[in-house]
Amino acid sequence: MAPTSKYAIMKWSSEGGVADALCMYKQKMTLVCEDNEVTEPAAIARKIKIGFCDEGLRRLNASGLTEQQLQTPTAIWQFLERNLQRESQKINHDQRAGPELPPLHAGQAVSVMDTRTGTWEDGSVKKLTNKPRSYIVETPRGTLRRNRKHLREAPQAHVPSTSMTSANRKVDDHLSTPSAEPSSAATDQAAQTTAETKADTFSPGQFVTRSGGRGTNCIFYSF
Repeated sequence: MAPTSKYAIMKWSSEGGVADALCMYKQKMTLVCEDNEVTEPAAIARKIKIGFCDEGLRRLNASGLTEQQLQTPTAIWQFLERNLQRESQKINHDQRAGPELPPLHAGQAVSVMDTRTGTWEDGSVKKLTNKPRSYIVETPRGTLRRNRKHLREAPQAHVPSTSMTSANRKVDDHLSTPSAEPSSAATDQAAQTTAETKADTFSPGQFVTRSGGRGTNCIFYSF
């Protein structure tokens, strides 16, 4: 790269001034990266040699390797392998890690996952094994060995308590049995109906005015 740059500067300086040649060299060797950051020629040379982006170069410089080790491809590849291993471990942990599931006991009703179809079927825990999170379960298809992540606790049937049942029975009996004495609300409603009936009844000699009131016909006597 250095001889090529030397001949390029000599060619441009022969066509113009040295300052113009240096400016043209700077313009040709300065690149704009994908993240719109201007990269200097030294960084370009290292990128071309190693194949790193700016973030990779920052990680490489912060890796603790000496300048002599940075010039050795073996040390750089070892650093890359360690980073790749850590990233793969992180991906596996994020995909598979989860909360610790509660243990199961023998005879407990569970739902067993069919690993072939991904469906769930009823079963029960037959016994525990000497391996962690491993159980022997009994299913309609036979006796299987499954991991804890393939087992779910079966939902328990809801049984109403005795106190709630007796309370509901008392309420039903109270609603079904007619009361012997009329309630106060019924008495008030009957009195209101009687008053309205009396109000709608007209006595002889009464009439209704235009405003809705009542009037009485006057009787004149002649002497």
